[in-house]
Amino acid sequence: MRSSDDSARLSGRRPARRSVIAWMAAAAAIASSGAGRAQCVKPAGDTGFAEIIVNAKAGTFDDVLQFDVPVRLCGTAPDGTQKVFVRYAGARFADLGVNDKCSEITGAQAAADTQHSKLSADFPGSLDGTTFRVVLPRLEAERYYVFCFDFRKMLTAEQKQAFEQAARAAIDEQLRGVASGSLSCADSQRLHAALRASLLAAAGADRVITPGTLFDEPIPAGGGDDCLKNKKLQAFDDAAASVLAPQILRQKILAGDPASGALSYAELQQRLSERLRAVAGHPLLHRVSAGLEAKAQGNPNLHKLLRTDLAEPLALAHRSGAEMSRLAMGQSPAEESKPLDEVWEPRDAAAAAGRYDGLSKSLDRLSALVDQTAAAPATSDLRVDLAPAGQAEITELKRDLAAASGLAFTLSGQAQQVGESLVERNEAREALVAAAKAQVSTIEVANGSTVGNFATAQNYYISADTGIVYAPQIDTGVTYLGANFYLRPVNKDAPLRQLGTFAETFPRRFAFTLGLTVQSIADGGGGNPQTRDNLFGNQALVVGAGVRVTDMIRLGTGALVFRKKDSNPLISRFSTAATYYFTASFDLNVAKSLGGLFK
Repeated sequence: MRSSDDSARLSGRRPARRSVIAWMAAAAAIASSGAGRAQCVKPAGDTGFAEIIVNAKAGTFDDVLQFDVPVRLCGTAPDGTQKVFVRYAGARFADLGVNDKCSEITGAQAAADTQHSKLSADFPGSLDGTTFRVVLPRLEAERYYVFCFDFRKMLTAEQKQAFEQAARAAIDEQLRGVASGSLSCADSQRLHAALRASLLAAAGADRVITPGTLFDEPIPAGGGDDCLKNKKLQAFDDAAASVLAPQILRQKILAGDPASGALSYAELQQRLSERLRAVAGHPLLHRVSAGLEAKAQGNPNLHKLLRTDLAEPLALAHRSGAEMSRLAMGQSPAEESKPLDEVWEPRDAAAAAGRYDGLSKSLDRLSALVDQTAAAPATSDLRVDLAPAGQAEITELKRDLAAASGLAFTLSGQAQQVGESLVERNEAREALVAAAKAQVSTIEVANGSTVGNFATAQNYYISADTGIVYAPQIDTGVTYLGANFYLRPVNKDAPLRQLGTFAETFPRRFAFTLGLTVQSIADGGGGNPQTRDNLFGNQALVVGAGVRVTDMIRLGTGALVFRKKDSNPLISRFSTAATYYFTASFDLNVAKSLGGLFK
């Protein structure tokens, strides 16, 4: 709620006298809130502007808005504001409003007033601390206005982090399913709209992303030549292509190349799964594992070897079918993780490559162990009696082990290539995120008008007039005091020469005149007969019209109404008569002049 002092300041009245202690407390509060902040104070004297103070948060102005003169608004911006912009619209109806983004007029009557209800362009303001000032062009008379104050500042650290996370997620979501390196116009517009919506939501912005970036405004829909000529759309396509290129490379790596004999990831992992199952189910491998475990019962050194270097290779003899399937997909045997064809982060691809490489080494070590157990001397700790196994059985096991090791090695290389492509894709994605740095835009709406009340409006329709009236037919010239009545509102503070040509400003120049002469126009006396008399006591009536030729000088003509004696000398009666006149006059302050007239 606005305090009484705030109300007094906004209305131009001086606040009530405070105690010394209250003033000291207020000064301390101001100093603690930010020393050196400028405040909105109406300048003394004529500045050439209609000086108006606005409370953008409350949506109010401190006065009726003037028309036909430039308006300078002054108000307080939120802390951290870096730029201020104002746009406005006017209409003849009081239901005038705007949507929450200040992009469209609302209000049934105002929206139908197509001649007037149009949003202006953005007018930039100047900032002095948290005080902003915006100069607007001349407003129209008798209009209701809605003003949008757009305060822009950069994101906070927390907002920036949330913004970047949402940007990455939006880019990934929209581009992962694209299988081509180029986008159609419709796809580009759809992707751009989805990205922009996600970014705006993350930034908490009402209307804009920093102008000049890829996402400042929506891309207009249009195909054919319109699409090819749209530079902004082309820029977006180039930025998106930098993400799509390594993404397509990833897809090609996983798809393999049948022409060169390179197998796909799906085929490789399926073959590896079959070989691993064959290895795990081979009876010779089980005899090797059982024989070594039996000898390790009384041999601490062998027991340690089986639990360290040989633990992983020998574990293959006891893996379940599900565990072998996970190993074939580059996953950990103990827990499920994303298979390589579902991996989108370089670290996950690197982890899969490491697991495939480790599996390949374990299979090679297991193959060497089979040879050692069969060929080792009888006194060796690794000697295991493989009878009744023949050389054919050993050769078969080693063939399966070598085939599985080769497949695991190939998959490790494939995972490394996928990881490298994902590193390049992430770098391009980060460049796209960086190109969309956001600036928070908070919009406050204020309503004002140039309508005012009767006391305000009469100043624009009526002006005091004083000058010389000369009636040629009676050869009389006197001063007069009267009022000019305009058919449209006229702001006397607006120089006519700045409002257009004489023809364009004629409605602002023309007015009807009604007044009384200051001196008497009666004749006679000094031995001369009386032929005319005043209409009211010592004053005659002035009725006519005039045109301002300058801001202050008016030329006019009309009828001077008085009382005329009958031409028959036998009749002494006076009747109402009129004669034409010419005037040269000056406009005066309405209140003072009319007060003096009727006094």
